[in-house]
Amino acid sequence: MKRYFLSSPKLNVSAEVWYNERGLLARLDLVNCIMDTRQLNYLTSIVGINESDFTERSKGSLFAVRKLDVAVMVEEFLHVYPYARNSHLVKDWWPKQVEGLRIRVYFAALDYREYCDRNPRYKPKIAMQWLKDKEYLNDWKNL
Repeated sequence: MKRYFLSSPKLNVSAEVWYNERGLLARLDLVNCIMDTRQLNYLTSIVGINESDFTERSKGSLFAVRKLDVAVMVEEFLHVYPYARNSHLVKDWWPKQVEGLRIRVYFAALDYREYCDRNPRYKPKIAMQWLKDKEYLNDWKNL
């Protein structure tokens, strides 16, 4: 996975763009952005489905682009997961997984935490049980 940070003091915008191992757009994060439609149209004209298109278009844009290779650590996952009990069990499971799955689990944990915050009566599962039951495959944003 490749992660790009886009920032522009002129447009007062910052965003994150994630591309997977095949160079395809995986995630566009605009959580910290307050943009009008003109700025959003400009941003989406630069962010392409392919990483190669994005790197080419971003060269002449108003955005400063920083690129990072992504490796999600178990501590980052445990930090965003909403329930901390028995989290030591995850530390044995984590290194045995491929990086793509770790990233998917991390993003699902972010959505799961948001789901738990929206539904305070729901008690989150222990992290290892959540992983064993493959709950990360659920679309927590739509539940």
